[in-house]
Amino acid sequence: MTAFSQWRPHPWHGLEVGPALPDLVNAFIEITPFDLMKYEVDKVSGYLHIDRPQRSSAQHPTLYGFIPRTYCAERVRKLAPGSKKGDGDPLDICVISERPIARSELIVPARVVGGLQLIDRGEADDKIVAVLEGDFVWGETRDITYIGLGKSTLDAVAGEVAAYQQRVVKGDQFPDRGMYYRSDQFNFAKIGVPAFYFSGGTDFIGRPEGWGTEQINLYTDQNYHQPSDELTPEWNFAGVSSSLG
Repeated sequence: MTAFSQWRPHPWHGLEVGPALPDLVNAFIEITPFDLMKYEVDKVSGYLHIDRPQRSSAQHPTLYGFIPRTYCAERVRKLAPGSKKGDGDPLDICVISERPIARSELIVPARVVGGLQLIDRGEADDKIVAVLEGDFVWGETRDITYIGLGKSTLDAVAGEVAAYQQRVVKGDQFPDRGMYYRSDQFNFAKIGVPAFYFSGGTDFIGRPEGWGTEQINLYTDQNYHQPSDELTPEWNFAGVSSSLG
């Protein structure tokens, strides 16, 4: 698709699949968590049409749509034992967003974090699970804090996961607060069950040295367990997104 289209491109065939496959894709949203009707893209016109009213009081928990220029056919069927064929539709995607999005017919950049295998009446109907790209508290870090580092047989696993994300594992960066002994994992440790307790890092990308520690201390002193402890537009969840990736 060029930078400008004289005619509206078909959402399935005419939109870009995404900038960095398979990690970062575009999702065309058909249904939001606020919809009481099931909408689908009409395969001929490309416009949304009403498929049916939702058949129960349950609503979609996330944004729901599909990845353009994909097709659920034989390759997907082979990944779904027990299915007879793919459903012949584009790949469905569920996109988790920290902020509510009430509009459909949107192109949403989404970072893939997993998938759900589903067989519907013999047809493979897998769902890709993703988070909104750039779903911004403070941003992305080069490190991750592992509360209890050196006290668990899972240390090596933590190091491998961090290395995959091109990050480094650091121990408790505020040991004076006794977080390890106040955490839920301490009760597991006392009976010999290994457990993780991760917290955000302090080495923020694009910020000067010491900035992260300063922000954490300000939050703890001014907002923690206070009426002001709430989401604000300044929060940046890019670090959450990269941790899930």
